[in-house]
Amino acid sequence: MTVEIYRMTEADAAEAERLEKSCFPDPRSLATIEADLQNPNYRAFAAKDEGRLIGYAFCYLAADELNITSIAVDWACRRQGIGTALLKTLMQFASGSRATSIYLEVRESNEAAIALYRKLGFEGNSRRKNYYDNPKEDAILLHYYLED
Repeated sequence: MTVEIYRMTEADAAEAERLEKSCFPDPRSLATIEADLQNPNYRAFAAKDEGRLIGYAFCYLAADELNITSIAVDWACRRQGIGTALLKTLMQFASGSRATSIYLEVRESNEAAIALYRKLGFEGNSRRKNYYDNPKEDAILLHYYLED
């Protein structure tokens, strides 16, 4: 597998919607994905293997914070370092921007994602009660502070 990571474009939106539907119980719509891709404060990165979208990461800048809104990896391609590569891409983007910190929410049951974030230095244990639907579930808030 040869994975290429690059800044996602609107040409990738339909594939991102397909992946969104396969990964999340409350997927975003194609219109929402397209709107995020057009928003100058948002960034999205695509991971492709032989022209097929196998992962993506969405984030936005607000003041000096980078907020990660979504990272997804095709079920058949998990545990191969793609999520790590996407997260590191977001961290590099944050480092090269005006961000001093990175924040995200993750389902409390998503142990694999939490382990990935912690492996790369994310910290925190605060919660947002009943943040997610389908099923109703708390979010764990994590943060990463960038070095000067």
